[in-house]
Amino acid sequence: MDLVSTDLIARDRNNRFVADLKPGEVDIYEDGIKQTLVSFVLNHGERNFDLLSPPTPPSQPGVILPQRRPDSGSTGRIFLIVIDDFHLQFDDTLRARNWLRQILRRLIHQGDMFGIVSTGHSSISEPMTYDRQVLESAIDRVAGGGLTAKEMIEGLSTSQGPAEVRHRAQVAFATTYELVRNLEQVQNRRKAVLYISSGFDFDPFVEGRLEEQARRAGITDATD
Repeated sequence: MDLVSTDLIARDRNNRFVADLKPGEVDIYEDGIKQTLVSFVLNHGERNFDLLSPPTPPSQPGVILPQRRPDSGSTGRIFLIVIDDFHLQFDDTLRARNWLRQILRRLIHQGDMFGIVSTGHSSISEPMTYDRQVLESAIDRVAGGGLTAKEMIEGLSTSQGPAEVRHRAQVAFATTYELVRNLEQVQNRRKAVLYISSGFDFDPFVEGRLEEQARRAGITDATD
């Protein structure tokens, strides 16, 4: 026997969405033959409600089976959380952690899968999991490591802005693009990418950097 899953949007005669459809109110036919309904999951308001689970396999003599976990592998959502701590200011660390805890509490529900990765110093790389404790532990390790104004002004500067800013942005974008490409391989699941950063300014503090360059040039001329 093959298990086939399909999506159904139930509407009444007036084309209004039916939000309280029950498994006993649905008949499935294939080639005129009525099929057995073994699973029924209602998605409403971005949440999943398992109204009918597949039957538990019969126990075999002498075999002790673990308690069956509800199968949410094909119904829950997938969240990829990218912490761009390369461009997250240290002063934003607590705010970012609090925001992530709100996401865990309000947005990520039972049956959702999630992974969390950082681009820099927090060194977070947690693969996709259903375990909420993994996310809680990763949140406590988030730490902003963005460049300070002094570092950007006094660092190596190019015609396109501070070299370190460009390098960090390239690393962050490359990391995120690779993760998104890997996520494309997952089919038939709703997916979301949450990108947390203080933002990008590729040519910051122009006047300060020009003054620093002039100061360095003056020192060089004096030594010559």
